[in-house]
Amino acid sequence: MAASLITITLAMSVYGAVELRGAGQRSVEDPVVEVSPAGVTVESEDGGRRIIGWDAVKQVRGTFAQQASDYARLSDMAWRARYRLARGDAPLAEPLFDELFTRLAGYDGPTPLMAAEGLLRCRLQRGAHAAAVTPWLEALRLHRAGHTHPADIGAGALSAIERDSGLAASLPPIWLELPWVRGFAESDEPMRIGAAGDDEVVQALASLYRHAAAWETGSTDPVPSIPDAAAQHPGAQLVHQIVLARAGDSAQRREARAALEAGLRGDLGSWREAWRRVGIGRSLLREQGEAERRAGLLHLLHLPARFGDTQPYLTGVALAEAVQALEASGENAGAERLRDELRSLDPEHPALRWLDTRRHGAAASDSTNIAAPHIGAAIRVTARARTEPEQ
Repeated sequence: MAASLITITLAMSVYGAVELRGAGQRSVEDPVVEVSPAGVTVESEDGGRRIIGWDAVKQVRGTFAQQASDYARLSDMAWRARYRLARGDAPLAEPLFDELFTRLAGYDGPTPLMAAEGLLRCRLQRGAHAAAVTPWLEALRLHRAGHTHPADIGAGALSAIERDSGLAASLPPIWLELPWVRGFAESDEPMRIGAAGDDEVVQALASLYRHAAAWETGSTDPVPSIPDAAAQHPGAQLVHQIVLARAGDSAQRREARAALEAGLRGDLGSWREAWRRVGIGRSLLREQGEAERRAGLLHLLHLPARFGDTQPYLTGVALAEAVQALEASGENAGAERLRDELRSLDPEHPALRWLDTRRHGAAASDSTNIAAPHIGAAIRVTARARTEPEQ
């Protein structure tokens, strides 16, 4: 017994231990076997290995102390970024996460995951949805590869990636024709993340998000097909339906709307219902029938009535699309009321800029190229929808 204790003590002195940050300055006494951009790898007595993210590491003692010192700046940056975000200071945290994300691109492990998750949350907090897609895809790739990060990096539930779907609730595949959306559509960065591994779900999501943005900015390419593995994945399936409902041909739109409507009851009250409503509503506004377009408005108006607090970006998109549809049908008074509601939601909402470009003669969408029927009466359902969640 004494010999075993001596052996363990000698091993610890040679291979070192990891002193952690935070209250109590705890230590991990399992021997260090590797240091890398991913973090510090330690090995337990039973031979199991785990990686401690650099944001949690204060100091490494023993054989790997010198190698660990090469990562001192990265460790300090990771800790400061996580701490700032946890205390709610996303503007100060984002530059650090941005640098970490760039430096750790392509690596696996808890530190790259923390960097991707943190950058995703920061960008979503400031409404930079197009810029949030790449860190979301990278975080999803790492999650699906089995990597985890034990620390709570804070910054709000809506910015987190949902475990089952892999989607970020405040990052729908729903865009407006704006300069930064065009930049995202023309960027290869999302596809580079998708190509970083062989995960067909991540690849499909990267392709669909970029296609949705490209379609809004003028692309006429068909909606990309997705492999069977992605088609069976709940997140990729929902995204595919939304993109087809907006950018598919007539038959594809009709089939996608039916699929989105079939899932409404099961998703009632959730962010998924909000996504479905906007996906269906925008799709119906592309059709020529008065009844279809009126139904589209009804779906869109669920957003300001029921989801304004939890889905502000998507609510703004829904309001802007409704304003555009009402103006096209000559219902200017109703359109102005909804525009005022959008201003009240967020006077800096990007949907207001989109409306301004449309008003001043920017390229029109399909919903204004067709003869718009009289659909202004639909605006009167807004108040009723507040108490009738299922249409």
